[in-house]
Amino acid sequence: MARKSKEELAQEADEELVSWTTRVFTHIKRVTKINKPCIDDADSIDRACNEYFEYCEEDGVPPTVAGLSRALGVTRDTLMKWLHGEISIKTADVVMKYFSLIEIFDETALKNNKTNAVAGLFNMKNNYGYKDEVEHKIVDERKPTIKEIAEKYGKRAEIIEAQPSGAIDYTEPEVVTVEEKPTDSGEPF
Repeated sequence: MARKSKEELAQEADEELVSWTTRVFTHIKRVTKINKPCIDDADSIDRACNEYFEYCEEDGVPPTVAGLSRALGVTRDTLMKWLHGEISIKTADVVMKYFSLIEIFDETALKNNKTNAVAGLFNMKNNYGYKDEVEHKIVDERKPTIKEIAEKYGKRAEIIEAQPSGAIDYTEPEVVTVEEKPTDSGEPF
């Protein structure tokens, strides 16, 4: 098999780009024609979302948050406000179901190297709240001393040690009583 020249490879790349662009624009036109649902009607939302996902599959175009927004007849910003509860709608659970399908698709594509890693991570962080950082929680398992408790709560709590009287039952745990004093702020501590 003969090797292709640089010119032939460049022409193939150009043809592939044109083919992809045409496929995406055809898909966008189809999505734009989806009947916009009534936002308070779960069946209407479900139909529009299903139609959007069917077009994605038929056209070979991955589902996107912007595409789902367009299918629902709203902006991406409005969709995100629905999902974060900033704008209350009765059908938020239906919308969330389809949004989570896009998240699953995007995460799967990223984990299987079907998307550019940088673009994929940018997408996951901006749309789904993913983070690069790792949170470390330090758990202090020792019991605080009475002095540490007093220092922490200051004048808001008076700590009194229970003093045994008479016979001591060593099977019972040590008892510490905390008496609350009213605070100016009305908070218990």
